[in-house]
Formats: sequence, structure tokens, C-alpha cells
Amino acid sequence: MNLLSAALRTDMIDPFGQPILYMPMVSAGRGKVTGVEVQYDTDLHRRIFAQINASSSNVQHQALDGVWRRANFDMPVMANILAGVNLTRRQILTRSV
Repeated sequence: MNLLSAALRTDMIDPFGQPILYMPMVSAGRGKVTGVEVQYDTDLHRRIFAQINASSSNVQHQALDGVWRRANFDMPVMANILAGVNLTRRQILTRSV
């Protein structure tokens, strides 16, 4: 099959009319996700408050070639800390790390 006959196939042409060839895609792979999340909160109505959380996840996809690869949104470790001070009834000062 030469380049011109490949360009004339409907599954090889860009649907927006661009002359760029691409490989047809199928949804036949597999995926697996494992993870855990831990969170700690103090009372938000106290003068000084805090929220702390940490998570760990593992996201992998397997294409038709059988090789497991890390996914785009794979984040092995993530942590957040939020601390704040209630200045008045309507004003809160917070800091996030």
C-alpha cells in the first residue's frame, strides 16, 4: 500500500480534513488502579484550624502489545496542608502548601 492509497482510506484521514495521517485507535486495552488516601481535619470553628491529607495511587494501562505503562495521571505520592486563622466571624486567613 503506497502513501496515496493509505491517505484515501477513511480510517486513516483526519476527520477535520487535515492532510495528516494517523493510526486508527481502538478501545481494547486494559487498565488497573490502586491507591489509598488519608485525611485529618480539626474543627473549622476554632480560632486556628488545619486540614492535612496524603494520597498514593498507581495507574497503569496495557495496550494491545501487552506492555504495562504508567498513565498520564499517575501520581505516586501527593500531600496537601491547609492551615487557617479565624480573624473575625466573616474573615478567615488561610495558607495552603
